[in-house]
Amino acid sequence: VLNGLKLWYRADLGTSTTTHGATVSTWQNQMDGVNATAVGTPLFQSTASTVANFNPTVFLDNSDALERFNIGGTTPNQINSSIFAAGMPGLKSASVSDIRTVLRSNSSELDFQMLVNTNNFVSFLDRQPSNLEVPSSVTWNEGELALVNGFIPSGSSALQYSKNGSSLVATSTATIDGGGKYDLLGGDNVSTRPFGRLADAIVYGINTLSSSEIGRINAYLAIKYGISLNDGTGASYLAGDGTTTYWDSSTNTGYNNDVFGIGRDDRSNLQQKQSISINATSSDLRFTIFLGDFTAGSFPVTNSGNSNSFSANNSYMLVGNDNASISSFVNNAETPVKTIYKLPREWKVQETGTVGTVTIVVPVSAMPTGGLPSTLKQNYTLLVSNSSDFTNAIVLPMTKVGTDFVVAVDFSNAQFFSFGYGDNIRYMRHGKSVKNGERNPMKF
Repeated sequence: VLNGLKLWYRADLGTSTTTHGATVSTWQNQMDGVNATAVGTPLFQSTASTVANFNPTVFLDNSDALERFNIGGTTPNQINSSIFAAGMPGLKSASVSDIRTVLRSNSSELDFQMLVNTNNFVSFLDRQPSNLEVPSSVTWNEGELALVNGFIPSGSSALQYSKNGSSLVATSTATIDGGGKYDLLGGDNVSTRPFGRLADAIVYGINTLSSSEIGRINAYLAIKYGISLNDGTGASYLAGDGTTTYWDSSTNTGYNNDVFGIGRDDRSNLQQKQSISINATSSDLRFTIFLGDFTAGSFPVTNSGNSNSFSANNSYMLVGNDNASISSFVNNAETPVKTIYKLPREWKVQETGTVGTVTIVVPVSAMPTGGLPSTLKQNYTLLVSNSSDFTNAIVLPMTKVGTDFVVAVDFSNAQFFSFGYGDNIRYMRHGKSVKNGERNPMKF
């Protein structure tokens, strides 16, 4: 969405370095090419424990910030601005303030500042005349990857805000004067209020973005960072062209849980080639969708490390689940063969454009074991069905590669899948069996 866009800093583009642990001395605004300059030593981070859904982050700690002075008319007047941010707030500690800053002014001017306060609530601050803090009702916890936006609608002094694409919430007591310029990104070099790991910071110089435009911005951040918009209730994901819907919450009713996926959007210079749902809890079944056929070697830590690419713009594959149980496998009438156990939870696929082969990657430690007979020593499988009835599902064996179970598959739009256990074996009268499409002698 280019309408009113003034500032756009993203950790995967425009940083002075792409070496993990190196100082980001400058960070380029994607709108005008002007650099913000480092105060302190912000660090580029790209290891497994520091990335945001396989995308790098800029880590700001102690007195770190990125500073851009006196940019006049190119900076929005803050009372008329809309802020969007994605990242992971840092840990509170004795060495730094408990407040973590996304954007603020470095002068005595009025400003509309986004921060995370001492109680982990997303807050907005009007520095003049009395440092009025307007806390929202949503938390952004330490280390939590999330997207947040806030703005003051035209003709109103009441702040409106949203987290992870939920419905906009308005404060009833906010009276923010606004009026300053944004000078500091990710920290406050005066009060020592570093944000932590910042991934994207976007500022519009208007407060009149339409609901469709807000939805498109949220969709870009959601697919990039594995965030399920309005999780459970659902939201439709609209591409940057304003017309391509690559996840339809109405068509996919009942499957709007933990929505995530991969895709290419040239308008926002996005190629998200591998993704994992960040909405699922640590005890949930979290798996990665990887563009291409990954059957051996080391799994890429970063999105850019995936050498595969989409063949065309507006190509997407997203999945969502029905929130059924994953605690135990079951063997019922819906399983395609008697030897196949199936998880109750099912996922639905929406594919837009041409994606081709993807690999489903499940950590061995994440795969459930409940409900399986201890005497059955078979394989985990991926079950793919053209409907939510898995009686005639295709059974694809999963292979163990390192610490993961993997399987390559080329889904079609509106297909369903789940995970199974057992072998696709059909015994034949002449004393042989067909196992995963190959004939084998029977063994007694």
